[in-house]
Amino acid sequence: FGNLLVPPVAALLIERFGWRHTLMVMGVGGGLILIGLSRFMIRSPEELGQFPDGDDHPPASEAEGAAPSFTLAEARRTRVFWIIFGIFAMTWLVVFVPFVHGAAFAEDLGATSFQASLVISAIGIGGVTGRLGSGPISDRIGRRPILAIMLGLQIVCFLGFAAAQGLGLMLGIALLFGLSYGGSVTAFPALVGDEFGRRHAGMIVGAIFATSGTLAALGPFVAAALYDQLGSYRLAFALGALANLVALLLVSLLRGPLPVAASVPEGLGFGVD
Repeated sequence: FGNLLVPPVAALLIERFGWRHTLMVMGVGGGLILIGLSRFMIRSPEELGQFPDGDDHPPASEAEGAAPSFTLAEARRTRVFWIIFGIFAMTWLVVFVPFVHGAAFAEDLGATSFQASLVISAIGIGGVTGRLGSGPISDRIGRRPILAIMLGLQIVCFLGFAAAQGLGLMLGIALLFGLSYGGSVTAFPALVGDEFGRRHAGMIVGAIFATSGTLAALGPFVAAALYDQLGSYRLAFALGALANLVALLLVSLLRGPLPVAASVPEGLGFGVD
């Protein structure tokens, strides 16, 4: 919802007070809100007596100790971990290019600064839909198919951005991009939980996000450099489609269930599939 509400507010504040004061207000205000909300955070649903799928007791597989339960170190010794790592790295390499440069591209196409900010809001609307919708769908069709669908949609969206000629098309593409981006973000932790178990999923997801996710800073920088050289963002968006195509191809390598962590011998390396 922040992606939906903040960009138009930021555009109005910039017009009135300038970008320096706007950044200061947003930084301090956002920090205070985060600190205030942090006291309401809960580590796990079990603390409230809640369990997966709305059950009133732990799943039988967990209670019997049969569910996979990989530690981060054990997960790193599997082929699947590095495939997931690669998928996340390729899609996040370019995922913030529309966030950072989408509004500027809309202005290049003739939109006002306020109209251009609506591109980011459209991404926010789609993101809420994607986050809330992809989970239930993935419960029915599987994490890997939903992730493949979302990455496929991102390819279409990046190509659409590259071909856009006006604000109307930009808004529609931004809405679809937000849906695909939000859906893929939701699918990643669920996929990790399915493959490696819930017990250490937070640590495994955090390790992937903190390492391959840092590439997200590179994509917008490269897009800006290309704009400086070419005077257009179209090539940057086309490269975004290519990166997601690589990620989609990596999804096809995710085959077969993982063994439980107890059966992973030391030094097996990439042999675990």
